Amino acid sequence: MYKKLLLCIVLVLVALILSSTGCVEERETTTLRIGFQPSAHHAAGMIAFEKGWFRDAGINATVAGIYWGGGSPEMEAMRAGEMNVAYVGISPAINAIGHGLDAKVVAAAQKEAQVLVVAATNGTPDWVYTKPSDLEGKTIGTLTAGSIQDVVLDSWMNRMEAEGRLDKSKVTIKYMGIGDMMTGLATKKLDAIYLSEELTEIPVLAGYGAYTNLTSRVTRPNHPCCVLLVSDDLIENHPDIVKKLVEVHINATEYAMSHPEETAEIVSDFLDWEEHGYPKEAILRGLEGEGPIPIGYDTNPHNITETTMELVQVHYERGYIDRPLSESDIFDYSFYDEIMRERGM
Repeated sequence: MYKKLLLCIVLVLVALILSSTGCVEERETTTLRIGFQPSAHHAAGMIAFEKGWFRDAGINATVAGIYWGGGSPEMEAMRAGEMNVAYVGISPAINAIGHGLDAKVVAAAQKEAQVLVVAATNGTPDWVYTKPSDLEGKTIGTLTAGSIQDVVLDSWMNRMEAEGRLDKSKVTIKYMGIGDMMTGLATKKLDAIYLSEELTEIPVLAGYGAYTNLTSRVTRPNHPCCVLLVSDDLIENHPDIVKKLVEVHINATEYAMSHPEETAEIVSDFLDWEEHGYPKEAILRGLEGEGPIPIGYDTNPHNITETTMELVQVHYERGYIDRPLSESDIFDYSFYDEIMRERGM
């Protein structure tokens, strides 16, 4: 009798443990762990956190991390399971998917908005860019190999070399984080940086950088920059949550476009921007298009399909991925399309 009672108690305890474990796994699966980079390109997610729009939509969301080193380390973290949603550049997303990350782009975030900024002294350029060959003998800083900045700039230099307008071997590209780029430009260890527009406002405002007309409208017109990337697990097992996420993203992007001053405040606070020594005004100038190219918010994934597939080919040719990815490997349009149909658009 005693043994039977003891066995029953053990079985009940095991059942409770298994049940509890299942609940933990369920909470972890349905919680959106969202990764960011320190850029106003990702403002939609930051606004959604600040305004409580994830909570209002019934979404449990946390910030998985802010990756100052660029999209490549962010994607490494996603592959390691540290996040299931990422605001990230399309280029690191292509690389990660090509190396086995099970995730899809469910919405665009913005397009273009990259620019070359040259070293300056009190706002006066140390050298002037007018043509591709002006880059020869120069050292240019940009984000990590495989970043959207790297891929766009490098593929443009290849085209210029093929046209006889640039000897690419005479240009030195250095991969680094944002802080190192700012330091390198300020100390003249870099001749220029190629980076997102609102980030380049930092050296321009401080006087140690000056704009050029070499923007992404020249290097690769209409190219996708940042996207909303979601794990296949969430898409397959919790499509209701993903749809809510995409709708919040669309609404928050529209809000960012119509409220630049408040958005600059939110982004600055979210990133502890001024604690890093960067002025909030840089974000606002980027949002208001004060520089040579606007941020270019756009949530429609169909608008970036063609140029994304062009970038896939670039990645394949450079050996970043082992095979050309298909459109269906990268995109899931279903959530965006359903929301647009419901809105009569």
